[in-house]
Amino acid sequence: MTNPDEKRITHTMEPLTKSKIELMKGYVRDEKRESQVLRVVSGNAWVTMDGKDVVLKPGDEFKLSRGKYDAVVSPAGDEPLVYEFEE
Repeated sequence: MTNPDEKRITHTMEPLTKSKIELMKGYVRDEKRESQVLRVVSGNAWVTMDGKDVVLKPGDEFKLSRGKYDAVVSPAGDEPLVYEFEE
């Protein structure tokens, strides 16, 4: 039997951490798709996912929904690409 005055924790609220990635021209990065949101901080991003290409500019967000294959991210243009995820 439980004590009625005892507090139970059913979930925790942990702060989100951000991962920031920088890619120089000519580099690509595979990103696992775990329903996270990619947000472009600076530069332009070229994202390929499920055979479709999307170009994103600073401030744009794109959801990498769960899928069988990784998404491929690279800079679209000459300037470095900086993007982040909240995990």
